[in-house]
Amino acid sequence: MSYYFIVFIQILCVLHVINNRKDRWWIWLIVLVPVVGSLVYIAAEVLRLRDLGNVQQDLTKIVNPGAQIKQLEKRLAFADTHQNKIALADAYLALGESQKAIDLYESSLTGLFQDDPHVNTQLVSAYYQMENYEKALERAQLVLKNKDFQKSPARLHYALALEQLGKPEAAEKELEALDTPYTGYENRIAYGQFLIRHHKTEKAAQVFEEILSEYDHLNKLEKRKVKKWMNQAQEALSKLQL
Repeated sequence: MSYYFIVFIQILCVLHVINNRKDRWWIWLIVLVPVVGSLVYIAAEVLRLRDLGNVQQDLTKIVNPGAQIKQLEKRLAFADTHQNKIALADAYLALGESQKAIDLYESSLTGLFQDDPHVNTQLVSAYYQMENYEKALERAQLVLKNKDFQKSPARLHYALALEQLGKPEAAEKELEALDTPYTGYENRIAYGQFLIRHHKTEKAAQVFEEILSEYDHLNKLEKRKVKKWMNQAQEALSKLQL
């Protein structure tokens, strides 16, 4: 490996550290251990090799999600365990097969797992997708104080179920709690849309403006991830300004 190429890679790695606000000790490793340091940094922070073990599985989910379902169904048929049942139910829910997911989740709530917070959290989303808002609220009451529920998509579904059941004040309180800067853009878009539905257009515009103001402060990877939410915020704001 040529000297100039090694230096070039080092410079790129150091710039990546600075631009992405990584821990500065990486710079010392990259500079003092030229080849190994750069390779370790690229593996850990650029390619994130610690996650590559899941790449094949993730691609299968995207390209052929039915294959994953069949595999999980076979696994459950071979061993009817709580873990296998929940894995299949989660896959059903992700594919929009909400009733199948509900059947499995409900049947899993026995014995030691009768109060399983993950299952009850998932049931909030599953019942919401089935437009059974009463059941969604019923399940949410069991996990409202659970930290995982508070950070899950189910909390948004809970808030929207409250709205559907004629409880806009409670729904707005939940949605407002989800309006956290630089994160949860789907939740925040939903909050802004809720405000529009309830004729609070000035507040809605403020929510969308705050979302858009954050875009320039994100790195390139983050910008790609949130681009569709930014587009939705811009579209909604443009309509409000007409």
